[in-house]
Amino acid sequence: MEIFRRPSSFFPRRLQKSITTIGIFDGVHQGHKAILRRVLHRARRLRKKSLVVTFDPHPAAVLSPAKVPPLIVSFERRLGQLEKMGFDACWVIHFTPAAARQGAWQFVQGLLVKKLNISEIWIGRDFRFGRGNLGTVELLRLLGRRYGFSVHEIAPVQWRRGKISSTQIRRLIERGKLKEAERLLGHPVAVLGTVVHGRSVGKKIGFPTANLSPHHEAVPPRGVYAVKVLHHGRMYDGVVNIGFRPTVKIKKNKKISVEVHLLNFNRSLYGENVELLFVRKIRNEKKFPSLQALSAQIQRDILKARRIL
Repeated sequence: MEIFRRPSSFFPRRLQKSITTIGIFDGVHQGHKAILRRVLHRARRLRKKSLVVTFDPHPAAVLSPAKVPPLIVSFERRLGQLEKMGFDACWVIHFTPAAARQGAWQFVQGLLVKKLNISEIWIGRDFRFGRGNLGTVELLRLLGRRYGFSVHEIAPVQWRRGKISSTQIRRLIERGKLKEAERLLGHPVAVLGTVVHGRSVGKKIGFPTANLSPHHEAVPPRGVYAVKVLHHGRMYDGVVNIGFRPTVKIKKNKKISVEVHLLNFNRSLYGENVELLFVRKIRNEKKFPSLQALSAQIQRDILKARRIL
C-alpha cells in the first residue's frame, strides 16, 4: 500500500479516479470493514485503484484536546490493518487548525476533485465533513452531481440494540470485556507502546519486565493478562501487569503502569516499540506481603499464561 502524507497539488495519474472512502477508522472495526470491503470489491470489479483518506492526528486532538478519546489502536496499526485488507493507497491528511477551518464545499472541491479526481466515494450514514461538521451526506451527493463523482452510503452494522461504534468498543475495553470488544473489532484488542526505563524491580526478583508507555490508546483495566507480544514482525508470548504495583513501595504511585514480561526473551528493548495483543485475563492485581510472595505468584502466572498461549 502506498502511503501519501504530503502530496503535491495533484495525485499520481495512476491513482486518480480511484474508488475512495474517507474517515478516521479508529480500530478498523467491523462497522468500518463493511465500508472498506465494499470499496475493495467495487475497485476490483471496475479494475480501478482503491484509496483510503484518513487523518492524523485525530481531529479531536486539535479541536478539543482535553476531550480527545484514547485510540482503540495506534495510528501505525490502523495503517497496517488497511494494508492487510488490500488497499492500493492511503492519503494521510495532517489535521491542523487550518484544516479544521476549511469549509465543506472547499474540502470537496480542493481535496476530492482537484487533488484526487475521484470517481466514487463510499461513506457511512453518519459521515460529516468540513468546518463545524456542517457537511452532510446530502450535501456530498449534491456536490458529487456537480463535479462528476458518485456517492454511496453504507448503513451502520448493528450489534445488540445499537450500531457498532468506536465509542462502544472503547467502553468495552475499558470495562475489561475484551472478548466482546474483539468480536466487534474483528481482531484482538491491542496496545502499542514504547519501552521506557522503570525501577528494575522485576529484574531484581528474577522476572525482567519492559515498561510500556502506551501511544494514547484505550488500555484494559487493572490486572494480569496473557498476551502475545509483537516486536519487529516476530511474535512472542508474554505476561503483562496493568496497575499501580501495590507490592512495590513507591511514593505517590498514582500512575497506571503497563509492564510486560516476555517469555524466552532476554535482550534490552529500551526505546523500541512493542505491541501487546490481549488473549485472556489471568487474575486481578493484588498486594502481596513481600517481594518473595510476589515472585512466587509471578511464577504461577507464567505457568498459567503458557497453558493459555
